Amino acid sequence: MDGVAVDLPSYVILALVGAVVAIWGSQLSRIISSIVFGAFSAYILWKYSFQLWSSFAISVVLMLLGLFIGLAVGFIVFRIALSIISAYIIASIITTNPIIILALTIVLALILYVLARVFIPALFAITGALMVYKALVSLGLSIVISIPICILLGVVGFYNQFKHWI
Repeated sequence: MDGVAVDLPSYVILALVGAVVAIWGSQLSRIISSIVFGAFSAYILWKYSFQLWSSFAISVVLMLLGLFIGLAVGFIVFRIALSIISAYIIASIITTNPIIILALTIVLALILYVLARVFIPALFAITGALMVYKALVSLGLSIVISIPICILLGVVGFYNQFKHWI
């Protein structure tokens, strides 16, 4: 019982963060998407411009340009940014040929873009509900009570996120 008393603040924080993730995760993830897509754009422009021109100065300028444009694009068109990043990662795992990577990225990005409308809210709702479940059970609440609470939280969270177009 002493372990639970020591970890009480941690589990309370876990439950609160889990509830926020379950209910507002996809809305809050726009900020993360913005940062990640900005970094991704900067990296891609740096990598290919340096290979193409072997100029540090040009690559730095293009990298900074890619960063700022990527930050804006990642925030404004969240689903497109996630789809492109995910598609590029999958394509680059499958092959190293740049032409095939480009073609696969385009095809996979289109597929992932369509699927993201349902999967992103579901992912955040499930993840948040599982965080709350772990916290409640760790705090000593019965599984019989914790499971319905978390199912309800997951459903409410999915509905809240799904109704807002992301």
